[in-house]
Amino acid sequence: MKARFSEKQHSVLTKTIDGYLFVYICLNETKVEEEFENVKQTYYEYDYHEFKEDEGVLDVDAIIQNPSLFMDYPNIIQIQEKKLKEKIANEQKEKMLKEMPREEAVDFKFLYKEWESFPDGYEFIVGDRMMYKGRLFEVAKGHNKQSDWWPGKDPTLFEELDKDEHAGTLEDPIPVPDSVTVSGFTYIYGKYYIWQDVKYLCKRGGVANPEELYGQEVKLNYSPDALIGHYFVTV
Repeated sequence: MKARFSEKQHSVLTKTIDGYLFVYICLNETKVEEEFENVKQTYYEYDYHEFKEDEGVLDVDAIIQNPSLFMDYPNIIQIQEKKLKEKIANEQKEKMLKEMPREEAVDFKFLYKEWESFPDGYEFIVGDRMMYKGRLFEVAKGHNKQSDWWPGKDPTLFEELDKDEHAGTLEDPIPVPDSVTVSGFTYIYGKYYIWQDVKYLCKRGGVANPEELYGQEVKLNYSPDALIGHYFVTV
């Protein structure tokens, strides 16, 4: 707020009364001359702020040395608390989106940033997720962004998470992409897959109760026919 005085003011004036610190701040002095009924008057206009705080809470010397930092006090506390809460919420959101299982991530894909929003040269690390042309992708290989390396162009860099939906049942198996040996593919135990017209069940071999793994994910760089008895059985 602006305030006018007939005399020049100190930038900071403090008083201690009954356990309270009263602070008066006047900054950015402007000399104003006005004439009223042929009488010339001079005023001094300032950006003005005053507040009261419990004695001992604030360092008076700090106020005197940097009064501009206290022009919004105590509102500045509320502003900074709001910013901190927003920062914490955003960090929690980013962490949750990054660690969310892939099947769930697809249901929240519009909360992920667009690939175009990242500047050229941005360092993508394995596991980063982003949207591109309405599809959700995950970084399969760390790299720096280049405008001609968009998701879907090079299967070694990105893996599409929301491919055309298939139930993963015997009647509706999930197609294994041709790029599996290059960029890998995430399988789900208990789901059925089709590769070169042959159907396979993703079932871990060499364990006592493989059904207990059903629903868990495993990323492999091999097609099902290369892992018969280890990760797949033909059906």
